[in-house]
Amino acid sequence: KLAKAGQFSGAREFLERHKNALGPGNYAPLDSMLTGTELFDRASRIRNSGDGDSVLALIEVAHNKGLIDDNRADELVVLTVQKTAAILSAARPLPDSGGSARDWPGAVGYIQKAAGRFGTSRGLERLLRDYQANYAIDFHNRFAAAWNKKNYQEARRVINDGLALFPGNKQLLADKQLLD
Repeated sequence: KLAKAGQFSGAREFLERHKNALGPGNYAPLDSMLTGTELFDRASRIRNSGDGDSVLALIEVAHNKGLIDDNRADELVVLTVQKTAAILSAARPLPDSGGSARDWPGAVGYIQKAAGRFGTSRGLERLLRDYQANYAIDFHNRFAAAWNKKNYQEARRVINDGLALFPGNKQLLADKQLLD
């Protein structure tokens, strides 16, 4: 059902074939365990945000049907969001510059969207804090690059943009103070 052809299809087929012999008391916990394992496997194989969205939808369905409990659903949501955010924020080459960039806003937005959909949890809160911190560091690094090139106008623009998003960030405030 959840697994693509291969790894878990045999286990799922076996469980379904012996459903009546197992009875509800034995079938339900095995079904729950297998469903959680299938979802974990799918989350581990995420390659893009579309995959992440698909896995989140499967988690939601499984949770709503009672196939996985609240704790397992939360673990799987955090894993899925973490994996997807890491892919979104992976360094990508910039054409014609030889440099690279990370999509910190996309990763932060993905985490925020998931928290809005599934509610906040310690795991999602931690992820959000970590990715926001990385995003703020990106502003600092761009500020430092402009500062080192003595491009103070660009340095001011970068630091103002960063402080607009992260007004209390100590590093960005220190950078602004240096600039002023």
